[in-house]
Amino acid sequence: MRRETVALRAAAVGALLVQCAVLVASAVHTATAGDAASSSDYAASWFGASAWRSAGPSHAYDFTAQAALYSQVTHGVAGAWAHPFTWAPLSLLLALPVSLLPLPAAFSVWGLLQAMFIAVSAVIAVRASAVRDTRTRLAAVAVAFAGAGTVATILFGQWDGLPALELAVAYALWRRGAEIPAAAVLCVAMLSGKPQLALALGAFVIGRSLWRGAAGLTIGGVVTALVSLALVGSGGIAGWLHTLGITATVDPSGSISVFGLAADVMGNGPAAQVLATLAAVVLIAMGWMLGRASRQPAGLEVCLLGATCASLVASPHLFVQDLALLTPVFAAVLMRIHDRRTVAVIAWLALVLAAEYQILPFGSERPDALVPLLLLAAMGFALVTGAGASARGRLGVPAGVAQR
Repeated sequence: MRRETVALRAAAVGALLVQCAVLVASAVHTATAGDAASSSDYAASWFGASAWRSAGPSHAYDFTAQAALYSQVTHGVAGAWAHPFTWAPLSLLLALPVSLLPLPAAFSVWGLLQAMFIAVSAVIAVRASAVRDTRTRLAAVAVAFAGAGTVATILFGQWDGLPALELAVAYALWRRGAEIPAAAVLCVAMLSGKPQLALALGAFVIGRSLWRGAAGLTIGGVVTALVSLALVGSGGIAGWLHTLGITATVDPSGSISVFGLAADVMGNGPAAQVLATLAAVVLIAMGWMLGRASRQPAGLEVCLLGATCASLVASPHLFVQDLALLTPVFAAVLMRIHDRRTVAVIAWLALVLAAEYQILPFGSERPDALVPLLLLAAMGFALVTGAGASARGRLGVPAGVAQR
């Protein structure tokens, strides 16, 4: 036990040092590569929120209004604006106040906010556990926080910190037996920015409890729809749905999901897309199976990790920043297991290093087959472990015995 704890703390220090080095290198790269803010992923959110304020709520997804603002900010010397605002309307609740700042300052504040959300998500996850040792908790938070998803979210000005935070809240609610609130929070989390990441997680919720899960998802969906309608109106909703067609044209070969894996192996053609779609359907079904297995207290953490991996790898578009959703669930798993922490940390660090292949050189989106394969392996491990916990629960074996 002590050896596992020492290894966890050593890994925490090493992982943090590596990620700090990546961030420093990124800062140097950005300083020599020009204005990072106007070309970042966050810029689309800033221009969408600015268009909401200047032209009216229904123009949040107006590409023409965004392009005009972009031309003003860059003084017309940075080329045409080609990245319209595509995040869900609920994301404007955070994007609007930050957009009151100038774009460079807003980009920095946004990155800090997302980093804070990711860190807090890990803290919530470890606090929901039964482990009370402060140093072990801090080490678990540090290891989970020092992931490639955190670094990419900060570097690119992405959105994934908030869904990670809400996923952590849902986990804490599940630990307390609050199925309906947990499902509602998870639904709001995924509909607030990137619904495509939630496919298998939605199945996980239904697998845990059909009626209560469906009730929670319905409540979350209704709340999201009403708030979205109030934010952008029917015209804005129509504009958002139109922009989703733009994301459908994104080259899947840049994704680290099964769609990118299939394109990498078979070429970017119809056969690869059909195969990847079938694989995604299977992964969604795996999410449902993991939800059923998670009904046993000893299986919740590992099954949620598996379902999150399945949901990520089933997404049509998955990039490094989206791996931030793994932060709270991995921290929760580290709190649950005791005699296999070293193995878990080694697997986590392997995923981190493989994913950072996409971050370096900064801004590249090169496919790396190792990332989806590692995610699939983690999901398979969760299925086996979760099924074992479920079987032991049916046999009446106490949870404390089951986790050993």
